[in-house]
Amino acid sequence: MKIFKVAILLVAVIAVGCLAIPIFGSNTADVNLTVTLGSGPPVVQTVSIVPGETSFTANGYISSIGGASVYERGFCYIHGESGDPTITDNLLYESGNFTVGAYSNSAKGLPLNTPYRVRAYAINSQGTAYGVTLQTRTSIPGNMVLIRGVGTIKITGPSPFTTNISSIDISANTSLDGINIEVGK
Repeated sequence: MKIFKVAILLVAVIAVGCLAIPIFGSNTADVNLTVTLGSGPPVVQTVSIVPGETSFTANGYISSIGGASVYERGFCYIHGESGDPTITDNLLYESGNFTVGAYSNSAKGLPLNTPYRVRAYAINSQGTAYGVTLQTRTSIPGNMVLIRGVGTIKITGPSPFTTNISSIDISANTSLDGINIEVGK
């Protein structure tokens, strides 16, 4: 602990009509001041989330290690469109001795067209820090069609044709490259 002698300058202003007159005074006091540089948990940012068909890649950045070495960094995520994930949820992480810098990790084997909430985190002996939560969604392959409907769906077309249907959003009958899709109720 360092003890600094601080001179405190007291300034008062007396207003007389339209004229302001400063009055100065000073006092000296002993002040106990403890300064610890770089204390606390690390500072981390969630930079971006890049979705894939059955995966996403998360990118983060540790901008300060705080008051101790960062021994774990990664991303936490939850399924859905609301809420903030924590380290008690799904994790993508690595252990080691990390400094300031960028990092990334990927979640794989996820279902198609599924929403996720993702954020970066880093841990040192003084605490856990989180970045902002970002929303992402796994995508649908370009050769697949998403069908959502109520009632029956009849698909006809030139023979032979194959379909790998998970769902499609249509409100009326339609045709895709010679394949007719009829939505019934």
